[in-house]
Amino acid sequence: SYIFILIGLFSGLYYRADIFLITKLLGEESVGLYSAGYKFYDALSFLAGSYNIAAAPIFASLAVGPLSSVIAVAKRDMKVMGTIGLMVSASIFLCAPFFLPLFLDSAFIESTQVLRIVIWSLPLVLLSSIFLNILFVYKKAMWVMGLFFFQLCLTLVGNYLLIPAYGIVASAGMTLFSEVLNVVILGLLVLKLFGKSYVLTMAVDGGALAAGEHNRYGNYTFSSQLIGALGKKKKNK
Repeated sequence: SYIFILIGLFSGLYYRADIFLITKLLGEESVGLYSAGYKFYDALSFLAGSYNIAAAPIFASLAVGPLSSVIAVAKRDMKVMGTIGLMVSASIFLCAPFFLPLFLDSAFIESTQVLRIVIWSLPLVLLSSIFLNILFVYKKAMWVMGLFFFQLCLTLVGNYLLIPAYGIVASAGMTLFSEVLNVVILGLLVLKLFGKSYVLTMAVDGGALAAGEHNRYGNYTFSSQLIGALGKKKKNK
């Protein structure tokens, strides 16, 4: 479908906009400094990709049953993936000043700052992956396409305004801010999809609500490989 092609296009441009603008505004040396820190975070993208490949068929099969089942699995995955992401991010944040100098010389001090900022995007990316799976399985790919287009525009404008004044650290901060915004917007879209009152009630009462209630959105199958690819943030740096 053309929608998935556009999603791939917009998401790819969104995840590469920072490198393009750093190159244009600061030069190749700054790109090297930024990439040196970012690549350690980028290497962890396999966590989101692996989760998406495993979770996509599960959500697709649950979508034909009670809505409570989808919400219950999403809540479980949010706890597990959020905890993993926070633990990994905290560990790298604390250890980066000690282990990064083993791989980089003193000229790359800014790279450590970049890593310690962008690493907090990891738990946010993992949470976003859960919401993306839900939206895809309920045929809301158009919403996802609109989100990535919006994020692409925001990233281009934000980086263009901030990089000249604050350098590569600003781009790292923009990456983190964008992922925070992603989680908030995707969470609101899921609330809109399911109904806020239903989700809040499910959060209090672990699933008694929807015994026998069947999905009212219809079944939707999709390629788990495509969803997995969207969870990976490869920049080819």
